[in-house]
Amino acid sequence: MAKASKRGKRYTDQERKDILEFISSRGHGGIKAASKKWGVSYVAIRNWQSDKPRGQVGRPKGTYRATKVVAGASPKTAKRVKALAKSLRDIRKQLDKMQTLVNSLT
Repeated sequence: MAKASKRGKRYTDQERKDILEFISSRGHGGIKAASKKWGVSYVAIRNWQSDKPRGQVGRPKGTYRATKVVAGASPKTAKRVKALAKSLRDIRKQLDKMQTLVNSLT
C-alpha cells in the first residue's frame, strides 16, 4: 500500500476550471455537488473562487488585521489600533504614489 502524502491532492488549472464551470452552471448548491462529484473540499473550492493568486494563503504579505493584534484588549485600545492601522494603510498608498512618480521621472 502506498504511503499517504502529507499534502492533499493537487489539481491542475484545467481541473480547477472544469470544476468552477460546473459550479457556475449549477447555481445554488453547486459547490456541494462539485465537492461530492470530484472529492474536493468545500474550502478548497471557495479558495479557488476568490481572486487570490495561486498559492497565496491569507492576507497579502505586509498586511495584518488589527482585530487579531488587539484580541483581548480593551475596546479603547482596539479602536486606537484600528485607527493607526488605517493611517498606516493611507500612508502606504501615498508612498506607492510617490514611488510611481519618482520612477516615471527616472
